[in-house]
Amino acid sequence: MIKENFLGDNIARDDKLSAGLIYSQFASDDVLTEELRAMGAKQTGPLPVQSLARAISPSPSVVDDEVLKECRALSPAAIIEVVTFIGLLQLLHRLSSYFPAKV
Repeated sequence: MIKENFLGDNIARDDKLSAGLIYSQFASDDVLTEELRAMGAKQTGPLPVQSLARAISPSPSVVDDEVLKECRALSPAAIIEVVTFIGLLQLLHRLSSYFPAKV
């Protein structure tokens, strides 16, 4: 499911994976973190995408004026893509809490 979410071209794949890594580490989901790393996720420098990921990872999200200013560098489609990707990861995290993977 995660791999199929890379078909869009609104945001670089590496930036999207980095945003996902921020969420998975915030959620303390080691399995999700390892799956993202297996797909090539790594920490990158401070970018608007990472600021957005840090702001929307907690529930409720914490999007302040500083995050909004940084996100002006992103296209609306890129913002939607990041928010949707983090939402997908949240869904997978919650599902794995109820139905842990059998090893």
